[in-house]
Amino acid sequence: MFRILIVSLSLLIAGVAGAADREIEEKIMLEHIDWLTANNSLYEYNGEPLPTVVYGTQEQLTAYFYGLDRYLEEGDDLIPVEGIFQSEDAGIIFLLDDFDWYNTEDLDTLVHELVHYLQYINDVTYDCSVAAELDAYRQQTEWMIENPTNKPQPSYLMAIWIMETCIAESIEAEATTD
Repeated sequence: MFRILIVSLSLLIAGVAGAADREIEEKIMLEHIDWLTANNSLYEYNGEPLPTVVYGTQEQLTAYFYGLDRYLEEGDDLIPVEGIFQSEDAGIIFLLDDFDWYNTEDLDTLVHELVHYLQYINDVTYDCSVAAELDAYRQQTEWMIENPTNKPQPSYLMAIWIMETCIAESIEAEATTD
């Protein structure tokens, strides 16, 4: 229920943003999609509709990502969320409400979420529920190397967690088929 409320309110806010903002969003998304497709043979972009962009507070994005119950229980202990891609219709990218389309410090988050968008429109699937994150973090890191900022690059600890999660899922799947 809370997720639906957040999405509804966020979409209302996004609708008020104005056409000029959408033009900027689309221009910058297309620039980064061009970079991603040039750097990864898994993805093609053939003019599919670009995702809607919705802005929210850190609290809204974190609660939406982890779920309200977990957010209320663990709030301050959770890793803050800067972006989310949701694959409904043409897709929705949720970004922080202070996201700056001209600031390199923010654009790595867009690159990460655009990887998920490209995975979605190219029907790239993985056996492991979190494996899609590996490529998103890899592309984000490569983009950050080419566009240096003071922002820390994604941690390899995240990649280790993803691999451990995939191994655990594989073991669990094997155990249920035996």
